[in-house]
Amino acid sequence: MSAMECEREIEIVEAVTCGRWPAATSEELQTHAAGCPICSDVVRVAVALTEEKENGLQMARVPSAGLVWWRSEMRARRDAVNRAVRPLRIVEWTAMACVLAAIAAVLVWVGPAAVAGMLWQPSLAFFIGLGVLILLSTLVYYFVVSGD
Repeated sequence: MSAMECEREIEIVEAVTCGRWPAATSEELQTHAAGCPICSDVVRVAVALTEEKENGLQMARVPSAGLVWWRSEMRARRDAVNRAVRPLRIVEWTAMACVLAAIAAVLVWVGPAAVAGMLWQPSLAFFIGLGVLILLSTLVYYFVVSGD
């Protein structure tokens, strides 16, 4: 079984990866690479890999550091706002539940017969109260659902 290494292999790989192949290398090294089957394979593979690396670097679209920094700052601010607003959202939903519970309590307290009687014989106080109730519940619902 023959050895699959050459003592000049590392030297050739270094020349190719540093961009010195073939112009800035010695004539003796080029002659060796042409005659040695291991080194000729090494040259072909190293040149192909170096070209692929250069093509990949040219095709890569890396954003600027400033843009990455700005995006991370904006995300951090948005996360901080969301953490700060979370307790307010809980209070808003609790207020919504209290308004609905108050409406239910008033309807139970007054009774269905009294509500039906008010609807059949409407008065100005009833309509003012109903309007205020609708306005307040609409405002509470808006602030809870809008998310602003």
